[in-house]
Amino acid sequence: MTQGATIRSRLFPSLSDVVFCTTLLLLFLMAEGATSLLKDSDTGWHIRTGQWILQHHAVPRQDLFSFSKPGEPWFAWEWGSDVLFALVHQYAGLAGVALLAGVVIALLYALLYRLMLRQGVNLVVALPLVMLASYAGSIHWLARPHMFSWLFGLLFYWVLLEVPVEQPRVFWLVPLTALWTNLHGSFVLGLVLIAVFAAGEVVRAAVTSGQESGNSRREALGRAGRYGLLLAACAAASLVNPYFFRVHLHIFKYLQDDYILNHIGEFFSPNFRFTPAKFFEVLLVLGGGAAVWAVRRGRYAQALLVVAFTHFSLQSARHIPLYAIFVAPVIGGALTEALEAAKNSVGLSGWLRSTLVGFKKFGDDNRPLDLRPRVYALSVVVTVFTCALVILSTHAGRPKELRAQFNPQQFPVRAADYLALSGPDTDIFTTDQWASYLIYRFYPRVRVFMDGRSDYYGAAVGNLYLNVIGVQYTWEKTLDDYRVRTVLLPASEGLAGAMKESRRWHVDYDDGIAILFSRTAEGPAQLAANRADDRTKEVRPTLNPATASGEAPDRP
Repeated sequence: MTQGATIRSRLFPSLSDVVFCTTLLLLFLMAEGATSLLKDSDTGWHIRTGQWILQHHAVPRQDLFSFSKPGEPWFAWEWGSDVLFALVHQYAGLAGVALLAGVVIALLYALLYRLMLRQGVNLVVALPLVMLASYAGSIHWLARPHMFSWLFGLLFYWVLLEVPVEQPRVFWLVPLTALWTNLHGSFVLGLVLIAVFAAGEVVRAAVTSGQESGNSRREALGRAGRYGLLLAACAAASLVNPYFFRVHLHIFKYLQDDYILNHIGEFFSPNFRFTPAKFFEVLLVLGGGAAVWAVRRGRYAQALLVVAFTHFSLQSARHIPLYAIFVAPVIGGALTEALEAAKNSVGLSGWLRSTLVGFKKFGDDNRPLDLRPRVYALSVVVTVFTCALVILSTHAGRPKELRAQFNPQQFPVRAADYLALSGPDTDIFTTDQWASYLIYRFYPRVRVFMDGRSDYYGAAVGNLYLNVIGVQYTWEKTLDDYRVRTVLLPASEGLAGAMKESRRWHVDYDDGIAILFSRTAEGPAQLAANRADDRTKEVRPTLNPATASGEAPDRP
């Protein structure tokens, strides 16, 4: 092949390009488009945290956003991602943040496809599997720092599968761990992956039998020991963060918090009536068979991964994308072997066997071409085109599907515009999702009662919040104790109906989506009477009591 032909072949689009471009275009051209990546308003406080870090050249150690726990210790454990979001937002706004998320997600599934090819999975098996994995993972496609953990998790998996633990190259995972730790708290996943591969070698040593079992056991245990050394090195690298070991303690406490596990939606078990969960269900069935196949082929670490992440994903829907990533190569190996066996099966009819043989030959012939080093020109062109389209559409205001914005049907966009005109230098009680949006719109002029940082607020504030939102008998007292004068609620909330019936609250704004309440003249008088009664009874609010003078507490 001439040099010119070689260059042209490297520029020619591959199926890896197809996977990347298809995922990217589906993200931004189908359904809600860029808006779908901003369904969770936590993106807003991540951006504002990153801006605070850039402004102060330090990571925050105290709360920045609330009036329920102002100035109390806070771990911004995703500070690296926050800074990256802030920098992208500075130059490209929300469109840039959504595009960053989209590119990371598209890259993730393109790399998963290539990993399967490198592991010997037939091309015609790998393509449908990566589609299944992406559809199942779409349950949590959001512009939030966790997407970096998916990418790092895949990179760790790739290294552990491809690089023998005896080779020094495997220790590249050590600096990767330090980087991952400062991007997202799921760096613990990397340690779990290494531990699973070590356990796989221990299982190998335990089940080895035969004439040379002694040497085989020693070799397996030796590999387990080297994985243990790698695990210790990566654990030490995870201490390279602004909070040292305290972030590890915080994560452990977070994952053990019953309030969070029982009240935060992404920690709930999957709802199989939801469309992405149906693709997950298919992967679950295939994964069970693949685990048996992996045990029979001596791939004990991969079998353990299937079992572990089946448990994790059934326990919490947020783990479904990780299940799909780690299990797809195992399923691919099992199906590729089944495809190989099909051509010699006498139990299959002639036309079916010939069809399967044709699929196998097509995959075998084209797999080397797809693995050849390439310049991914098509992926670059489509990325540039998508970025230009989304950024221009966002600034021009059309078409709606391409605009990167918080959906005005789900968030109080017009109510926030109204607040902006009236100068909202105040504390506002609202839902946790809307609170994160208000932080994005108004920080530092506005403080909120509770936002999406469930690890920070915990059960104490969380239960007060639920009592107010749920219109429990103490809801008015809680608002009084925290001197709340402004409340912003979805029109569908039961609390909105209760406040409309109260003479202590007045509707300032109502657009059918959001209702803004302020205290009436009777409200402050009643508030003062409540304070006097509290002093007589020597009752104190649990967390952030209102002072007798009525002055707002100091803010950090």
